[in-house]
Amino acid sequence: MEDNYDIPADPQMMEWVKSKIVDLGMTDRQMELLWNEEHDKELAKWIVHFDSIIGLFVQICYKKGNKQRAKQKHAEETESETASKKTAHSLLSDDEEEDDDQNKKDEDIVKTQYIHVSTKPDFNHDQALVLYFLRELKVEFTVDNVERKVQYGAIKSNPLHSLLEIMHDKMAPTLLKTQQQWPDSIKKEFSSSIHKFLASLTEASHRIKGQTVLYVPIEDIPSVKEARQNKDLFQRLEAALILWTEQIKEVVQEKEGSEHGDNASPLAEIEYWRLRTKDLRELNKQLESPDIKRIRDVLKTSNYIANFNTLSGEIQQGCDDAMNNLLYLSTLQEPCKKLSKAYAKEIPGLIPEILNMISMIWMMSKSYHTSERITGLLRKVSNEIIHRCCESISLDAIFDGKVQESMKCLDECVSAGHIWKTTCIETFDKLAKHYKEQNFSREFKYDQSSVFAEVDAFVQRCTDLNEVCEAQIQLGAKGSQCPTETGLPAFGGTSGPEITKSLLDIRKQFEQLIYNLRHLDYPILDVKSTKWHDDHGKFKAGIRDLELIMVNVL
Repeated sequence: MEDNYDIPADPQMMEWVKSKIVDLGMTDRQMELLWNEEHDKELAKWIVHFDSIIGLFVQICYKKGNKQRAKQKHAEETESETASKKTAHSLLSDDEEEDDDQNKKDEDIVKTQYIHVSTKPDFNHDQALVLYFLRELKVEFTVDNVERKVQYGAIKSNPLHSLLEIMHDKMAPTLLKTQQQWPDSIKKEFSSSIHKFLASLTEASHRIKGQTVLYVPIEDIPSVKEARQNKDLFQRLEAALILWTEQIKEVVQEKEGSEHGDNASPLAEIEYWRLRTKDLRELNKQLESPDIKRIRDVLKTSNYIANFNTLSGEIQQGCDDAMNNLLYLSTLQEPCKKLSKAYAKEIPGLIPEILNMISMIWMMSKSYHTSERITGLLRKVSNEIIHRCCESISLDAIFDGKVQESMKCLDECVSAGHIWKTTCIETFDKLAKHYKEQNFSREFKYDQSSVFAEVDAFVQRCTDLNEVCEAQIQLGAKGSQCPTETGLPAFGGTSGPEITKSLLDIRKQFEQLIYNLRHLDYPILDVKSTKWHDDHGKFKAGIRDLELIMVNVL
């Protein structure tokens, strides 16, 4: 028997839940604009069916592709609250201006956000805030007892961070205070487990945001001397020190930024060093904080302190290196932003400025003068050029037979690849020669095969696709100027119909070859897809066979 979800709920309970939704973080305006009858039904279902439904979950979510827009809008609104909203020459009255501002805000809320209400948690949405209401099964509640019977709260967009706030600020202090009356053995094990969990949670919740945060144990340290004499406390602080050492070691050893990925762009390189600089600065501040300094004083006699101090010293050096890298790489920001939005035909015009900036970086930077670093940076520019060319190419247009525009685009991509490679080689050959003549202390070296291997492969892929377009013209009658319905000339004589039929049969076989290419199970423009060589070879073999048949027919 199905549950009846149409039983009316207590209006006072409905209003109580809605008031808590606003208290927990949703604005009155969001409720007014986004809450609807379907949400009321879910809420009523939860209130009425206390015997079978435990939780109610209310999520404020971003519509697809609008998360950044919503955040930007929120930042703009926050900033505007501190500035004057009126101008000396305003043509609107104060009331009209405020109404106009409110209408724009309302429109943006509706465009970028929505509310999802359900009785089961659903994290498949891009949520900004999750509100939860939980109660025991088969326990009926009313307005009089709801505060005692229902547990409610908010989880921000990072659930781990919300859990950390609850554990660190509320639950852990209470639990650690409560356990003072427990037996020593249980108390010791419990405290150790709590601190270990909080340390792991602190690391994980901040790692998501690319931050390194050291967990400071919730401990009462009366004095350095007493702390050293308290064996259990000393061991707990030492456990924290060991974890800090592992975290710092991981950060220090991340010097090369190896996790950028094979397809990273130069803008990703700049962003990496921006985030690394910020992370190392914050980590340095933590190491200089009074709490951590006090724990280091307590642990001066620990066997683990020497290694920790050594690694801590490397943080400042790492921060200086990261700032230097960011200083010079930032000169690539604007030209690479232009590159990231360029069409294939616009790429050649952007190359000289990018190469000039890279030359300056090699000459001035403390770190980006090695072959490995310069090769990596140039390879990222190659990645971006390939990416922009891929964005310019429409495979559907090629396979649909729009050959003229497709061939023009492919030629522009081939040209962009060739010009990037030749200009780069010429520029750096002259640079290397110049500095060698000047007896410059640095020798300009980079790995050409690493920088241009994928560019060469991509240029060849474009050439292959150009051959497909040419075949479309030859065998598919694409772009044909013949006025006939078939696009074929009108063949006269008694054998005319037979020739036309044979050519149409050839076209049908050709269309099958095109169909096979169109439905390959990998991205054709990805040069790492090596199966293309075999599939393109089969296509060319098929074309040769059809050309022989056509010769015999004609």
